[in-house]
Amino acid sequence: MITDVKEAMEGMIETYDREAAKAWEGTVQVNINGEQSGTWWIAVKNGEVELQEGKIENPDVTIRMSDQDFLSLANGRIKGSDIFLDERMEVEGDFEILFKFEKTFPPTSEEPTNR
Repeated sequence: MITDVKEAMEGMIETYDREAAKAWEGTVQVNINGEQSGTWWIAVKNGEVELQEGKIENPDVTIRMSDQDFLSLANGRIKGSDIFLDERMEVEGDFEILFKFEKTFPPTSEEPTNR
């Protein structure tokens, strides 16, 4: 079980679904609040993924949630749609990209799919 937000973010690069990533491109800003707060952005293009700490200008979608919800999501204990419907995740921007993002990045505690 992953207990560190930064480790979970970095793990997303190891577990992403390369085939799903080929179906779309875009940028996602992820803002985590709480004890392990931080900001990261993820760019997907041509099946490749880039993760950077910090902010990116004009992301296609911005996601905000607590560190605890993010870790629950990363460990596969909850779905992003559940956090959103419970109003514990704020989303701004292109919801279509958000849905593709969720398919591309399974929980980081699962076995890598892109190897």
